[in-house]
Amino acid sequence: MNHCSRTYRSVLGPALLAGLCLGGLLSACGSETAAQPCEADLKAGELIITEIMSAPTGSDEGQEWIEIYNPTDRAVSLKGLGLAYADDREDSGNLYTFDIDTEIAPGAYYVVGSVEPEFQPEFIDHSYGKSLGRLGDNDGIIQVQCGTTVVDEVEYEHSGEGSSNLFDGALAPSAEDNDDNSNWCAASESYDGENNGSPGMANQPCMSSDPENTGRCRDGETWREPKKPQVGDLIITEVMTDPTGDAKPEDAEWFEVYVANDVDLAGLQLGTTQGDEGVLTGANVRMTLDAEECQPVSAGSYIVFAGEVDPNLNGGLPQVDFKINFSLYNSDGAGVFVSTLAKTGGPDVIDAMSYPEVVDGAARSLSPEALDHQLNDDVDNWCFASESYGDGGNGSPGAANPACVDTTGMCLDGDTPITLTPPAAGDIFLTELMPDPSAVGDTEGEWIELFVAADTHLGGLQIGKDGTVEQTLGDTGGQLFDCLAVSAGTHVLLASNANPADNGGLPEGVLPLDFSLANGGGEVFVGTPEGPLDTVTYPGATSGASLKLNPEAYPLGAEGNDNPMNWCVATAAETYGTGDFGTPGQMNGPCVDDPDPPMGECDDNGMMRLPVAPGPDDLRISEFMPDPSAVTDGAGEWFEVQVLGDFDLNNLELGKAADVKFTYEDPACRPVTAGTTLVFAVNGNELENGGLPPPDIVYSGLSLTNSGGDLFVGHGGQAIDTVMYNGSTAGTARSLDPNDNTTFCDAVDPYGDGDLGTPGTANPACPVQVGPGECLDGNIAREIVAPAIGDLVITEFIPNPDAVGDTAGEWIEVAALASFDLNGLQLGEQGQVEFTYEVTDCAPVNPGDHFLLARNGNPLENGGLPEVAIVYGSALSLTNSADDFFIAYNDEVLDSVAYTQSATGKSRSLDIMAYDPLQNDDEMNFCDGVMAYGDGDLGTPGQENPACM
Repeated sequence: MNHCSRTYRSVLGPALLAGLCLGGLLSACGSETAAQPCEADLKAGELIITEIMSAPTGSDEGQEWIEIYNPTDRAVSLKGLGLAYADDREDSGNLYTFDIDTEIAPGAYYVVGSVEPEFQPEFIDHSYGKSLGRLGDNDGIIQVQCGTTVVDEVEYEHSGEGSSNLFDGALAPSAEDNDDNSNWCAASESYDGENNGSPGMANQPCMSSDPENTGRCRDGETWREPKKPQVGDLIITEVMTDPTGDAKPEDAEWFEVYVANDVDLAGLQLGTTQGDEGVLTGANVRMTLDAEECQPVSAGSYIVFAGEVDPNLNGGLPQVDFKINFSLYNSDGAGVFVSTLAKTGGPDVIDAMSYPEVVDGAARSLSPEALDHQLNDDVDNWCFASESYGDGGNGSPGAANPACVDTTGMCLDGDTPITLTPPAAGDIFLTELMPDPSAVGDTEGEWIELFVAADTHLGGLQIGKDGTVEQTLGDTGGQLFDCLAVSAGTHVLLASNANPADNGGLPEGVLPLDFSLANGGGEVFVGTPEGPLDTVTYPGATSGASLKLNPEAYPLGAEGNDNPMNWCVATAAETYGTGDFGTPGQMNGPCVDDPDPPMGECDDNGMMRLPVAPGPDDLRISEFMPDPSAVTDGAGEWFEVQVLGDFDLNNLELGKAADVKFTYEDPACRPVTAGTTLVFAVNGNELENGGLPPPDIVYSGLSLTNSGGDLFVGHGGQAIDTVMYNGSTAGTARSLDPNDNTTFCDAVDPYGDGDLGTPGTANPACPVQVGPGECLDGNIAREIVAPAIGDLVITEFIPNPDAVGDTAGEWIEVAALASFDLNGLQLGEQGQVEFTYEVTDCAPVNPGDHFLLARNGNPLENGGLPEVAIVYGSALSLTNSADDFFIAYNDEVLDSVAYTQSATGKSRSLDIMAYDPLQNDDEMNFCDGVMAYGDGDLGTPGQENPACM
């Protein structure tokens, strides 16, 4: 136990826990040893106080306890966590620090009590002994602390002897809502035969504050006894755990309950399970409906519980009756349940179901023949929904489910299940591959072609490479595939892009190809879950030309295409679309033995000629990436070349240290024109190279040294351009300044997967170098104009916004009384600088300007503030009750403000007649804001203040 008498400031007020050795704020009592750190590194609100037993029946000794809830989705370690108690805000208080290696599971409750460990009952998880002293029967303050962070605080009031003070079980536990005493009530259900409470489990809902109506619910204007649902009255009939569409998954999740008898939903509990958990406890309950409103429902109706009510946000649900504040598990074996509060305090389950399998975009639907609370326990009475709604997937939310049918061996012909006719050996085989298109990039223009030898369905056909299944055709996200019927004698085309405008001019109606083909050779196969039907191993590809099966080998099917002699490269006579060679979707032309072209000549659209060599000034290396971060060096290195004259790329040489590492060879002429920019990359696959645009040349054998070296591009053994560099920055290209062809600098613009550079596009200018005490005024470096005492005055601030939370909506307004730059301006509190505004560009202000400093600069999130000059984030937090803060420059305070109060949703506004750094030291010169701004809070941020009345 840490217990001492020493005054210091806490975020709750300077006197709340004065004298406590909290986290790392103070050294341990009587020594200079630092307090034990909090292992979990929690933020405010990540543990919540939900129940307090301060006045048990009889003697309090050993019977007091405190319940803590973990609202996060991760287990939270208690090692080093502090639990503090004080009688009032003037009490020095007591602190207990957990020194045990244990965790609170996500969504679980943890109970700590004053009982000695040897007498610890089952509902107490851990004993703090006498460390906190005796909790006040009538009132007190309890805090959970993690280092210097107050994770949660509750100031409780008397709940009556023998009853715990509990947070309303009808509300989701919240560190903000539990600050409101109206959300707490005395427990009414016994947990040990003498005392009331629900330690270690979800709290019961607080009933009406009117004693005469305790245990009753309000039906319109009338109070009556609720008709609580019993087993069989409510039946879970449909669950959507993994919706599709653009909506957030947590907004578009839902489940449906059928009402078998007229009942009231007052106090109904909703919960989730994750695998076989045995007996359900209060920790499984995720939400409780309002217990004060009867909420009657009629027999024969369906109720939909969803994460969001608005159909524009929930995937287009046609009906939502209740919004839920929790997510459904996607894992196989998880489930949901509905229950009422049992006398033991746990859930009294009305109905529960679990889903053995989750399918993307398809609800788990109960067959209408099994509309019974026992029959829905049988997994065979459930199926995946096949009727679509909105854009969230398949299901029938709010309506009777269609009958489940045995769909084994079936596929969907439109919306109709029919018998699936899968292909057998010889029914389908590979006839053409395009691994390396030239007219468009690989990621847009790759494709494969299949020949269909018998009428069949492609639904469920597996396609992959190098022994790994990469995709399954016809997958709808439901339990049935689209049939995808094809006829004998036809060709089927699978392409990486279906748009002819982007894919090099392929015919319409292609199927998706969801993986890339290696340019250097590889293996492609098609098959069913029973095994492969055809496999082709192909050599390195020719840029811009497909590999095709000789039509003479078609009759041999999958055996004929195993012979590499039956394959050849498409020729210019088979040009398609925008210029690449191949016969996509058509019968292949015959393979012929073409005579070799004349020595050294290249093919210019069917005409043979000698390549045009680049001259000594025809190209310039303008950017290079030695050390990518998004991918490995071997996949993501690249460089860029500016073309300054017309020439052909044929026979271009790449290397370093005067050693040619790669020579570009292509049977086709590769002309380039002055003014274009080329990208040379070690990998042409956008999914593997960090998201580069389609490179003009994919090279091999050349590796750029991270620590420094050289790179050259040449022809005929002569270097045309060379760059030397001393080192590189990880994830950042070296970029040539377009205004100075001798200067390289680190790139600043992200591309692809996040590395910095401008491959294939114009480079930005290199930044002007800024020295100490300077800033950029346009493109000119100048000295920062520093503010002095008297140059500014703090004029307005809001510690406790109401339209949004404190972390989003707090702000400070400052008026400039002279001209100066904001660069280097400091913000702090309690004599400690917490934030320094450091930017390269000059940020000048002039006399009369009002500028804002705010925790959040987004007007959609910060309550609708006008433009924010300085965003200081979490560096400073204004306490709602009392605090002080200052503005400084170079560690010299320019102005400060101290306050002892603030009103919810109202700023503290300095009287216009007191715009002076001395007069704003008098709190009497401040008043509450009166003019609405943004989302409704009161104040004049960024404007001249009105006079205080």
